[in-house]
Amino acid sequence: MNNCFRILIIFLIFISSPYGYCGESFDYMSDVIDSLAVIYRTQKSSDMTGISNEFEMMRMCVEFRNGMNSAANILKDHQNSKNKVIKESAEIYFMIYSGIADNENNVIKYLEDFYNNPRKAVANPGTQAAKFAEIEAITNNYWKGLAENTVYSLYSIIDSNRIHKGKLICLNISKAERKLLIDKLDMNFGKKIKGGLKVGQKPVHASASLLYEFLAKSKWKSADEK
Repeated sequence: MNNCFRILIIFLIFISSPYGYCGESFDYMSDVIDSLAVIYRTQKSSDMTGISNEFEMMRMCVEFRNGMNSAANILKDHQNSKNKVIKESAEIYFMIYSGIADNENNVIKYLEDFYNNPRKAVANPGTQAAKFAEIEAITNNYWKGLAENTVYSLYSIIDSNRIHKGKLICLNISKAERKLLIDKLDMNFGKKIKGGLKVGQKPVHASASLLYEFLAKSKWKSADEK
């Protein structure tokens, strides 16, 4: 058997492994951070505080919806991973992001109906309030699952094969890869995530804080550390 053929066989066996390809965990976590960063930027640019202009409100809603869809698309391909944790957590992220985006369409429709027929809206304030409260409740339920899923996604970078005294102690990413992830969090979120989890934190900040605390401050060893 020539060397090229042997390499091809080894490669095919490896990529069919349930643990996926080398570096998949790093790539996934990097994309998770990218998706959170997109949401953070989208929320900042679509903040409606003090906005009363109809056009601006609609534009911001559309921008927010598109941002959530962009975040979902970053993780879309990871749903096909052969790594159980990556696949399942990516599916949950995609469900949360796309669910919020879909529900934002209801916000856009609500505003459209309101501006098309403001007299009807004013005449039925209770009905309008109930509609908006229902829309908001759906979005809030999606947000509640974000930090919890972020904790689950962290298992994708834990090496389940390195155990010391019955405990998992090591990551499956190198020290250099770990630093790249920390730097990416720092670049996108800065001081907002360095104080740990805080009461009243937005879900996207809470998720980024969890990642930062785990990567930068925990005692887990990197894959290339003894």
